[in-house]
Amino acid sequence: MARILSYTHGMSYFSFFVEHYVNLCYGATFVITEIVACIAISLVFNSINFRNWKDDLVLLADIALTWLVQCFVLSCPTFAIFTAIGHPEYAQYTRFFLWHILAFLHLLPYLKKESLPLLITCAMASSTLVVMAISFSGSLGSFITSSIGAPNSLLVDWTLYIILFGLIALIVLFKVFSPFKYRYVQIAPIVVVNIAFVLTNIAADIMACVPSEPVAVFLVIFSLILIDMLVYVIFYLLVKSYNRVLDFQVRAIKAEGEKDQLSLYAAQAEEIHALRHDMKNRINILENLYDKGEYEQMRSYLEDLTKGIHGILDTIDCGNPLVSSIINMEIAKAKAKKIAIQPHISIPKTLSLDSQDLSSFLTNALDNAIEYEERNNLSEAIDVSLFKDGDYLFYTVKNGYRPRKDGLSLLHSEKNDRRNHGYGVKILRNIASKYQGTCSFDAKQDVFVFQGMLKLKTEEGI
Repeated sequence: MARILSYTHGMSYFSFFVEHYVNLCYGATFVITEIVACIAISLVFNSINFRNWKDDLVLLADIALTWLVQCFVLSCPTFAIFTAIGHPEYAQYTRFFLWHILAFLHLLPYLKKESLPLLITCAMASSTLVVMAISFSGSLGSFITSSIGAPNSLLVDWTLYIILFGLIALIVLFKVFSPFKYRYVQIAPIVVVNIAFVLTNIAADIMACVPSEPVAVFLVIFSLILIDMLVYVIFYLLVKSYNRVLDFQVRAIKAEGEKDQLSLYAAQAEEIHALRHDMKNRINILENLYDKGEYEQMRSYLEDLTKGIHGILDTIDCGNPLVSSIINMEIAKAKAKKIAIQPHISIPKTLSLDSQDLSSFLTNALDNAIEYEERNNLSEAIDVSLFKDGDYLFYTVKNGYRPRKDGLSLLHSEKNDRRNHGYGVKILRNIASKYQGTCSFDAKQDVFVFQGMLKLKTEEGI
Protein backbone atom coordinates (compact mmCIF):
# COMPACT_ATOMS: atom_id res chain seq x y z
CA MET A 1 0.00 0.00 0.00
CA ALA A 2 2.89 2.36 0.80
CA ARG A 3 4.36 1.77 -2.67
CA ILE A 4 1.01 2.57 -4.28
CA LEU A 5 0.61 5.76 -2.25
CA SER A 6 4.15 6.85 -3.03
CA TYR A 7 3.58 6.11 -6.72
CA THR A 8 0.50 8.33 -6.87
CA HIS A 9 1.95 11.01 -4.55
CA GLY A 10 1.69 14.49 -6.01
CA MET A 11 -0.69 13.34 -8.74
CA SER A 12 -4.37 14.29 -8.58
CA TYR A 13 -6.83 11.44 -9.00
CA PHE A 14 -8.10 13.01 -12.22
CA SER A 15 -4.61 13.16 -13.74
CA PHE A 16 -4.06 9.59 -12.58
CA PHE A 17 -7.34 8.64 -14.29
CA VAL A 18 -6.29 10.33 -17.54
CA GLU A 19 -2.79 8.85 -17.45
CA HIS A 20 -3.66 5.29 -16.57
CA TYR A 21 -7.23 4.82 -17.85
CA VAL A 22 -7.70 6.98 -20.94
CA ASN A 23 -4.21 6.15 -22.23
CA LEU A 24 -4.27 2.53 -21.02
CA CYS A 25 -3.36 0.11 -23.83
CA TYR A 26 -5.77 1.30 -26.52
CA GLY A 27 -6.50 4.97 -25.78
CA ALA A 28 -9.94 6.26 -26.84
CA THR A 29 -10.93 2.89 -28.32
CA PHE A 30 -10.39 1.29 -24.93
CA VAL A 31 -12.58 3.90 -23.17
CA ILE A 32 -15.41 3.62 -25.72
CA THR A 33 -15.25 -0.18 -25.51
CA GLU A 34 -15.63 -0.18 -21.74
CA ILE A 35 -18.49 2.34 -21.82
CA VAL A 36 -20.39 0.25 -24.39
CA ALA A 37 -19.66 -2.92 -22.36
CA CYS A 38 -21.13 -1.23 -19.27
CA ILE A 39 -24.23 -0.31 -21.31
CA ALA A 40 -24.54 -3.92 -22.49
CA ILE A 41 -24.41 -5.34 -18.96
CA SER A 42 -26.88 -2.74 -17.66
CA LEU A 43 -29.33 -3.55 -20.46
CA VAL A 44 -29.21 -7.26 -19.57
CA PHE A 45 -30.62 -6.46 -16.11
CA ASN A 46 -32.87 -3.52 -17.08
CA SER A 47 -35.48 -2.87 -19.71
CA ILE A 48 -36.09 0.06 -22.05
CA ASN A 49 -39.56 1.50 -21.60
CA PHE A 50 -40.17 4.78 -23.40
CA ARG A 51 -43.66 4.99 -21.87
CA ASN A 52 -42.28 5.04 -18.35
CA TRP A 53 -39.60 7.67 -17.81
CA LYS A 54 -38.80 6.27 -14.35
CA ASP A 55 -37.62 2.95 -15.86
CA ASP A 56 -35.47 4.82 -18.38
CA LEU A 57 -34.04 6.99 -15.60
CA VAL A 58 -33.17 3.86 -13.60
CA LEU A 59 -31.45 2.41 -16.69
CA LEU A 60 -29.37 5.56 -17.24
CA ALA A 61 -28.43 5.69 -13.56
CA ASP A 62 -27.43 2.03 -13.67
CA ILE A 63 -25.24 2.60 -16.74
CA ALA A 64 -23.51 5.56 -15.08
CA LEU A 65 -23.02 3.69 -11.79
CA THR A 66 -21.76 0.60 -13.62
CA TRP A 67 -19.13 2.64 -15.44
CA LEU A 68 -18.08 4.54 -12.29
CA VAL A 69 -17.67 1.29 -10.33
CA GLN A 70 -15.80 -0.33 -13.23
CA CYS A 71 -13.48 2.63 -13.64
CA PHE A 72 -12.81 4.08 -10.19
CA VAL A 73 -13.43 1.05 -7.97
CA LEU A 74 -12.12 -1.80 -10.11
CA SER A 75 -10.03 -0.80 -13.13
CA CYS A 76 -7.93 2.17 -11.95
CA PRO A 77 -7.04 0.82 -8.49
CA THR A 78 -6.12 -2.55 -9.99
CA PHE A 79 -3.87 -0.88 -12.58
CA ALA A 80 -2.29 1.22 -9.81
CA ILE A 81 -1.53 -1.93 -7.79
CA PHE A 82 0.16 -3.71 -10.72
CA THR A 83 2.06 -0.55 -11.64
CA ALA A 84 3.28 -0.12 -8.08
CA ILE A 85 4.66 -3.67 -7.99
CA GLY A 86 6.40 -3.16 -11.31
CA HIS A 87 4.13 -5.14 -13.66
CA PRO A 88 1.62 -2.74 -15.27
CA GLU A 89 1.26 -5.11 -18.25
CA TYR A 90 -0.64 -7.56 -16.05
CA ALA A 91 -3.48 -5.04 -15.57
CA GLN A 92 -5.02 -5.94 -18.95
CA TYR A 93 -5.64 -9.51 -17.72
CA THR A 94 -7.84 -8.28 -14.86
CA ARG A 95 -10.71 -8.09 -17.32
CA PHE A 96 -11.11 -11.86 -16.89
CA PHE A 97 -12.54 -11.35 -13.42
CA LEU A 98 -13.39 -7.63 -13.09
CA TRP A 99 -16.28 -7.84 -15.58
CA HIS A 100 -17.66 -10.87 -13.74
CA ILE A 101 -17.56 -8.91 -10.48
CA LEU A 102 -19.36 -6.03 -12.18
CA ALA A 103 -22.10 -8.31 -13.56
CA PHE A 104 -22.59 -10.15 -10.27
CA LEU A 105 -22.92 -6.84 -8.39
CA HIS A 106 -26.15 -6.39 -10.35
CA LEU A 107 -27.56 -9.43 -8.52
CA LEU A 108 -27.56 -7.73 -5.11
CA PRO A 109 -31.18 -6.42 -5.40
CA TYR A 110 -32.39 -9.90 -6.43
CA LEU A 111 -30.85 -12.11 -3.74
CA LYS A 112 -34.27 -13.05 -2.34
CA LYS A 113 -36.00 -13.49 -5.69
CA GLU A 114 -37.03 -16.90 -6.99
CA SER A 115 -35.47 -15.98 -10.34
CA LEU A 116 -31.96 -15.72 -8.80
CA PRO A 117 -30.60 -18.89 -10.53
CA LEU A 118 -31.62 -17.47 -13.91
CA LEU A 119 -30.11 -14.10 -13.05
CA ILE A 120 -26.84 -15.78 -12.07
CA THR A 121 -26.79 -17.49 -15.45
CA CYS A 122 -27.41 -14.17 -17.24
CA ALA A 123 -24.68 -12.49 -15.18
CA MET A 124 -22.20 -15.26 -15.98
CA ALA A 125 -23.16 -15.37 -19.66
CA SER A 126 -23.11 -11.60 -20.21
CA SER A 127 -19.79 -11.02 -18.41
CA THR A 128 -18.18 -13.98 -20.20
CA LEU A 129 -19.31 -12.75 -23.61
CA VAL A 130 -18.15 -9.20 -22.80
CA VAL A 131 -14.70 -10.57 -21.91
CA MET A 132 -14.71 -12.65 -25.09
CA ALA A 133 -15.71 -9.64 -27.20
CA ILE A 134 -12.93 -7.49 -25.72
CA SER A 135 -10.38 -10.29 -26.20
CA PHE A 136 -11.61 -10.88 -29.74
CA SER A 137 -11.33 -7.17 -30.55
CA GLY A 138 -7.84 -7.00 -29.04
CA SER A 139 -6.56 -10.06 -30.91
CA LEU A 140 -8.04 -8.84 -34.18
CA GLY A 141 -6.56 -5.38 -33.57
CA SER A 142 -3.12 -6.90 -32.98
CA PHE A 143 -3.46 -8.92 -36.18
CA ILE A 144 -4.51 -5.84 -38.22
CA THR A 145 -1.78 -3.67 -36.68
CA SER A 146 0.90 -6.25 -37.45
CA SER A 147 -0.37 -6.55 -41.03
CA ILE A 148 -1.13 -2.97 -42.15
CA GLY A 149 -0.02 -0.84 -39.23
CA ALA A 150 -1.86 1.04 -36.50
CA PRO A 151 -4.89 3.16 -37.49
CA ASN A 152 -4.21 6.91 -37.59
CA SER A 153 -7.79 7.85 -36.66
CA LEU A 154 -10.55 6.51 -34.45
CA LEU A 155 -12.88 6.54 -37.45
CA VAL A 156 -10.80 3.94 -39.29
CA ASP A 157 -10.21 1.75 -36.22
CA TRP A 158 -11.94 -1.44 -37.33
CA THR A 159 -11.57 -3.05 -33.90
CA LEU A 160 -13.86 -0.37 -32.45
CA TYR A 161 -16.61 -1.15 -34.95
CA ILE A 162 -16.22 -4.86 -34.34
CA ILE A 163 -16.48 -4.52 -30.58
CA LEU A 164 -19.52 -2.26 -30.93
CA PHE A 165 -21.20 -4.72 -33.26
CA GLY A 166 -20.35 -7.62 -30.93
CA LEU A 167 -21.76 -5.92 -27.82
CA ILE A 168 -24.93 -4.88 -29.67
CA ALA A 169 -25.30 -8.52 -30.77
CA LEU A 170 -24.89 -9.51 -27.12
CA ILE A 171 -27.76 -7.24 -26.07
CA VAL A 172 -30.00 -8.57 -28.87
CA LEU A 173 -29.13 -12.15 -27.91
CA PHE A 174 -30.23 -11.67 -24.29
CA LYS A 175 -33.36 -9.72 -25.18
CA VAL A 176 -34.61 -12.06 -27.92
CA PHE A 177 -33.66 -15.31 -26.18
CA SER A 178 -34.73 -14.27 -22.68
CA PRO A 179 -35.65 -17.23 -20.42
CA PHE A 180 -37.43 -14.85 -18.01
CA LYS A 181 -40.59 -15.04 -20.13
CA TYR A 182 -41.08 -18.63 -18.91
CA ARG A 183 -42.35 -19.76 -15.52
CA TYR A 184 -40.43 -22.98 -14.89
CA VAL A 185 -36.70 -23.57 -15.12
CA GLN A 186 -34.80 -26.71 -14.16
CA ILE A 187 -31.69 -26.38 -12.01
CA ALA A 188 -29.66 -28.98 -13.97
CA PRO A 189 -29.49 -26.96 -17.25
CA ILE A 190 -28.57 -23.85 -15.25
CA VAL A 191 -25.65 -25.69 -13.63
CA VAL A 192 -24.47 -27.12 -16.97
CA VAL A 193 -24.61 -23.82 -18.84
CA ASN A 194 -22.71 -22.01 -16.07
CA ILE A 195 -20.01 -24.70 -16.08
CA ALA A 196 -19.70 -24.22 -19.87
CA PHE A 197 -19.23 -20.47 -19.43
CA VAL A 198 -16.59 -21.01 -16.73
CA LEU A 199 -14.67 -23.43 -18.96
CA THR A 200 -14.69 -21.11 -21.98
CA ASN A 201 -13.61 -18.23 -19.75
CA ILE A 202 -10.67 -20.31 -18.47
CA ALA A 203 -9.76 -21.17 -22.07
CA ALA A 204 -9.76 -17.47 -22.96
CA ASP A 205 -7.54 -16.77 -19.91
CA ILE A 206 -5.04 -19.36 -21.09
CA MET A 207 -4.95 -17.96 -24.63
CA ALA A 208 -4.37 -14.45 -23.26
CA CYS A 209 -1.54 -15.52 -20.95
CA VAL A 210 0.28 -17.87 -23.32
CA PRO A 211 2.27 -16.12 -26.10
CA SER A 212 0.67 -17.02 -29.44
CA GLU A 213 0.29 -15.70 -32.96
CA PRO A 214 -2.45 -13.00 -33.16
CA VAL A 215 -4.31 -14.96 -35.84
CA ALA A 216 -4.36 -18.07 -33.63
CA VAL A 217 -5.70 -16.10 -30.67
CA PHE A 218 -8.27 -14.47 -32.95
CA LEU A 219 -9.54 -17.84 -34.26
CA VAL A 220 -9.69 -19.45 -30.79
CA ILE A 221 -11.52 -16.51 -29.21
CA PHE A 222 -13.96 -16.39 -32.15
CA SER A 223 -14.65 -20.11 -31.71
CA LEU A 224 -15.21 -19.67 -27.95
CA ILE A 225 -17.68 -16.84 -28.62
CA LEU A 226 -19.65 -19.07 -31.00
CA ILE A 227 -19.62 -21.90 -28.44
CA ASP A 228 -20.90 -19.60 -25.67
CA MET A 229 -23.66 -18.20 -27.86
CA LEU A 230 -24.67 -21.69 -28.98
CA VAL A 231 -24.72 -22.95 -25.38
CA TYR A 232 -26.93 -20.04 -24.32
CA VAL A 233 -29.37 -20.52 -27.23
CA ILE A 234 -29.61 -24.28 -26.50
CA PHE A 235 -30.27 -23.45 -22.84
CA TYR A 236 -33.04 -21.07 -23.89
CA LEU A 237 -34.60 -23.69 -26.20
CA LEU A 238 -34.50 -26.29 -23.41
CA VAL A 239 -36.29 -23.89 -21.05
CA LYS A 240 -38.83 -23.08 -23.76
CA SER A 241 -39.48 -26.75 -24.55
CA TYR A 242 -39.75 -27.71 -20.87
CA ASN A 243 -42.29 -24.96 -20.23
CA ARG A 244 -44.35 -25.92 -23.27
CA VAL A 245 -44.58 -29.52 -22.06
CA LEU A 246 -45.52 -28.47 -18.53
CA ASP A 247 -48.04 -25.88 -19.72
CA PHE A 248 -49.62 -28.48 -21.99
CA GLN A 249 -49.83 -30.89 -19.06
CA VAL A 250 -51.33 -28.20 -16.80
CA ARG A 251 -53.94 -27.37 -19.45
CA ALA A 252 -54.69 -31.07 -19.92
CA ILE A 253 -55.12 -31.56 -16.18
CA LYS A 254 -57.29 -28.44 -15.96
CA ALA A 255 -59.45 -29.58 -18.89
CA GLU A 256 -59.80 -33.05 -17.37
CA GLY A 257 -60.74 -31.50 -14.04
CA GLU A 258 -63.36 -29.26 -15.64
CA LYS A 259 -64.77 -32.25 -17.51
CA ASP A 260 -64.96 -34.27 -14.27
CA GLN A 261 -66.54 -31.30 -12.50
CA LEU A 262 -69.25 -30.99 -15.17
CA SER A 263 -69.94 -34.74 -14.94
CA LEU A 264 -70.18 -34.54 -11.16
CA TYR A 265 -72.49 -31.52 -11.31
CA ALA A 266 -74.71 -33.36 -13.80
CA ALA A 267 -74.85 -36.43 -11.55
CA GLN A 268 -75.60 -34.25 -8.54
CA ALA A 269 -78.38 -32.46 -10.43
CA GLU A 270 -79.84 -35.84 -11.40
CA GLU A 271 -79.84 -36.95 -7.76
CA ILE A 272 -81.54 -33.72 -6.68
CA HIS A 273 -84.16 -34.15 -9.42
CA ALA A 274 -84.82 -37.73 -8.29
CA LEU A 275 -85.05 -36.60 -4.66
CA ARG A 276 -87.53 -33.86 -5.50
CA HIS A 277 -89.61 -36.29 -7.58
CA ASP A 278 -89.72 -38.76 -4.69
CA MET A 279 -90.35 -36.15 -1.99
CA LYS A 280 -94.14 -36.45 -2.21
CA ASN A 281 -94.01 -40.19 -1.44
CA ARG A 282 -91.65 -39.58 1.47
CA ILE A 283 -93.96 -36.94 2.94
CA ASN A 284 -96.89 -39.37 2.68
CA ILE A 285 -94.90 -42.01 4.55
CA LEU A 286 -94.10 -39.51 7.33
CA GLU A 287 -97.80 -38.53 7.59
CA ASN A 288 -98.84 -42.17 7.93
CA LEU A 289 -96.22 -42.81 10.62
CA TYR A 290 -97.39 -39.70 12.48
CA ASP A 291 -101.09 -40.69 12.26
CA LYS A 292 -100.27 -44.15 13.65
CA GLY A 293 -98.21 -42.66 16.47
CA GLU A 294 -95.09 -44.56 15.48
CA TYR A 295 -92.78 -41.72 16.48
CA GLU A 296 -89.56 -43.75 16.92
CA GLN A 297 -89.86 -45.23 13.47
CA MET A 298 -90.67 -41.74 12.18
CA ARG A 299 -87.49 -40.36 13.84
CA SER A 300 -85.38 -43.17 12.31
CA TYR A 301 -86.88 -42.51 8.90
CA LEU A 302 -86.16 -38.76 9.18
CA GLU A 303 -82.55 -39.45 10.15
CA ASP A 304 -82.05 -41.68 7.11
CA LEU A 305 -83.72 -39.07 4.90
CA THR A 306 -81.49 -36.30 6.30
CA LYS A 307 -78.32 -38.31 5.70
CA GLY A 308 -79.35 -38.89 2.11
CA ILE A 309 -80.02 -35.20 1.52
CA HIS A 310 -76.74 -34.17 3.17
CA GLY A 311 -74.86 -36.62 1.01
CA ILE A 312 -76.20 -34.83 -2.05
CA LEU A 313 -76.18 -31.19 -0.96
CA ASP A 314 -73.34 -30.88 1.56
CA THR A 315 -70.29 -28.92 0.47
CA ILE A 316 -67.49 -27.34 2.44
CA ASP A 317 -66.88 -23.60 2.62
CA CYS A 318 -63.43 -22.65 3.92
CA GLY A 319 -63.90 -18.94 3.23
CA ASN A 320 -61.74 -18.97 0.10
CA PRO A 321 -63.98 -19.44 -2.98
CA LEU A 322 -61.26 -20.94 -5.20
CA VAL A 323 -60.01 -23.42 -2.59
CA SER A 324 -63.57 -24.36 -1.62
CA SER A 325 -64.41 -25.09 -5.25
CA ILE A 326 -61.27 -27.19 -5.74
CA ILE A 327 -61.72 -29.22 -2.55
CA ASN A 328 -65.44 -29.80 -3.23
CA MET A 329 -64.62 -31.01 -6.74
CA GLU A 330 -61.99 -33.40 -5.37
CA ILE A 331 -64.39 -34.66 -2.67
CA ALA A 332 -67.05 -35.36 -5.28
CA LYS A 333 -64.47 -37.03 -7.53
CA ALA A 334 -63.28 -39.26 -4.68
CA LYS A 335 -66.85 -40.04 -3.59
CA ALA A 336 -67.64 -41.33 -7.08
CA LYS A 337 -64.81 -43.83 -6.56
CA LYS A 338 -66.00 -44.70 -3.02
CA ILE A 339 -63.08 -42.89 -1.39
CA ALA A 340 -63.57 -40.42 1.46
CA ILE A 341 -61.67 -37.16 1.86
CA GLN A 342 -61.30 -35.56 5.29
CA PRO A 343 -60.39 -31.85 4.85
CA HIS A 344 -58.84 -29.73 7.60
CA ILE A 345 -58.56 -26.21 6.21
CA SER A 346 -57.77 -22.92 7.91
CA ILE A 347 -56.86 -20.19 5.42
CA PRO A 348 -57.80 -16.54 4.80
CA LYS A 349 -60.34 -15.42 2.23
CA THR A 350 -57.59 -14.50 -0.24
CA LEU A 351 -54.14 -15.96 -0.86
CA SER A 352 -51.39 -14.03 -2.66
CA LEU A 353 -50.69 -16.84 -5.11
CA ASP A 354 -51.38 -17.18 -8.80
CA SER A 355 -54.77 -18.93 -9.12
CA GLN A 356 -53.50 -21.35 -11.77
CA ASP A 357 -50.48 -22.28 -9.66
CA LEU A 358 -52.62 -22.77 -6.54
CA SER A 359 -55.15 -24.87 -8.46
CA SER A 360 -52.40 -27.05 -9.99
CA PHE A 361 -50.67 -27.48 -6.63
CA LEU A 362 -53.83 -28.59 -4.82
CA THR A 363 -55.34 -30.78 -7.53
CA ASN A 364 -52.14 -32.59 -8.56
CA ALA A 365 -51.43 -33.84 -5.05
CA LEU A 366 -55.04 -34.86 -4.43
CA ASP A 367 -55.50 -36.47 -7.85
CA ASN A 368 -52.36 -38.55 -7.27
CA ALA A 369 -53.75 -39.74 -3.93
CA ILE A 370 -57.18 -40.60 -5.37
CA GLU A 371 -55.74 -42.39 -8.40
CA TYR A 372 -53.30 -44.38 -6.26
CA GLU A 373 -56.03 -45.67 -3.91
CA GLU A 374 -58.35 -46.50 -6.81
CA ARG A 375 -55.59 -48.32 -8.71
CA ASN A 376 -54.59 -50.37 -5.66
CA ASN A 377 -58.16 -51.05 -4.43
CA LEU A 378 -57.64 -49.13 -1.19
CA SER A 379 -60.43 -47.50 0.79
CA GLU A 380 -58.53 -45.51 3.42
CA ALA A 381 -59.80 -41.96 3.90
CA ILE A 382 -57.54 -39.31 2.37
CA ASP A 383 -56.55 -36.70 4.95
CA VAL A 384 -56.06 -33.16 3.62
CA SER A 385 -54.55 -30.36 5.68
CA LEU A 386 -54.21 -26.80 4.39
CA PHE A 387 -53.32 -23.86 6.62
CA LYS A 388 -51.45 -20.54 6.63
CA ASP A 389 -48.70 -19.86 9.13
CA GLY A 390 -46.88 -16.54 8.84
CA ASP A 391 -45.87 -15.93 5.22
CA TYR A 392 -46.20 -19.59 4.23
CA LEU A 393 -48.99 -21.89 3.08
CA PHE A 394 -48.65 -25.48 4.30
CA TYR A 395 -50.34 -28.35 2.44
CA THR A 396 -50.37 -32.01 3.45
CA VAL A 397 -52.10 -34.96 1.77
CA LYS A 398 -52.08 -38.42 3.38
CA ASN A 399 -53.47 -41.47 1.62
CA GLY A 400 -53.29 -45.25 1.95
CA TYR A 401 -50.11 -46.94 0.73
CA ARG A 402 -48.86 -50.42 0.03
CA PRO A 403 -45.07 -50.96 -0.35
CA ARG A 404 -43.93 -51.96 -3.84
CA LYS A 405 -42.64 -55.50 -4.16
CA ASP A 406 -40.37 -54.69 -7.12
CA GLY A 407 -38.33 -52.15 -5.12
CA LEU A 408 -38.99 -49.29 -7.56
CA SER A 409 -39.16 -45.66 -6.44
CA LEU A 410 -42.20 -44.38 -4.59
CA LEU A 411 -42.82 -41.94 -7.45
CA HIS A 412 -42.44 -44.50 -10.25
CA SER A 413 -45.44 -44.25 -12.58
CA GLU A 414 -47.68 -47.31 -12.69
CA LYS A 415 -49.80 -46.00 -15.55
CA ASN A 416 -49.74 -47.68 -18.94
CA ASP A 417 -48.94 -44.46 -20.79
CA ARG A 418 -45.88 -43.44 -18.81
CA ARG A 419 -44.52 -41.16 -21.51
CA ASN A 420 -47.45 -38.75 -21.13
CA HIS A 421 -47.67 -39.06 -17.36
CA GLY A 422 -45.40 -38.27 -14.48
CA TYR A 423 -45.55 -34.53 -14.99
CA GLY A 424 -47.72 -34.09 -11.89
CA VAL A 425 -44.71 -34.47 -9.59
CA LYS A 426 -42.64 -32.13 -11.80
CA ILE A 427 -45.39 -29.52 -11.69
CA LEU A 428 -45.59 -29.75 -7.89
CA ARG A 429 -41.81 -29.37 -7.55
CA ASN A 430 -41.63 -26.47 -10.01
CA ILE A 431 -44.45 -24.57 -8.31
CA ALA A 432 -42.76 -25.11 -4.93
CA SER A 433 -39.48 -23.84 -6.35
CA LYS A 434 -41.20 -20.84 -7.94
CA TYR A 435 -42.62 -19.77 -4.57
CA GLN A 436 -39.40 -20.44 -2.62
CA GLY A 437 -41.03 -23.44 -0.96
CA THR A 438 -40.53 -27.17 -0.70
CA CYS A 439 -42.37 -30.39 -1.44
CA SER A 440 -41.61 -33.89 -0.23
CA PHE A 441 -42.96 -37.41 -0.74
CA ASP A 442 -42.60 -40.04 1.94
CA ALA A 443 -44.12 -43.40 2.93
CA LYS A 444 -44.65 -44.09 6.62
CA GLN A 445 -45.82 -47.66 7.22
CA ASP A 446 -49.17 -47.85 5.38
CA VAL A 447 -49.51 -44.12 4.75
CA PHE A 448 -48.13 -42.09 1.84
CA VAL A 449 -47.51 -38.46 2.78
CA PHE A 450 -47.13 -35.46 0.49
CA GLN A 451 -46.02 -32.26 2.21
CA GLY A 452 -45.81 -28.93 0.40
CA MET A 453 -44.96 -25.40 1.47
CA LEU A 454 -45.33 -22.22 -0.58
CA LYS A 455 -44.16 -18.74 0.35
CA LEU A 456 -46.95 -16.22 -0.06
CA LYS A 457 -46.17 -13.10 -2.06
CA THR A 458 -45.38 -9.93 -0.17
CA GLU A 459 -46.52 -6.50 -1.28
CA GLU A 460 -43.34 -6.17 -3.33
CA GLY A 461 -43.88 -9.57 -4.91
CA ILE A 462 -41.38 -12.41 -5.07
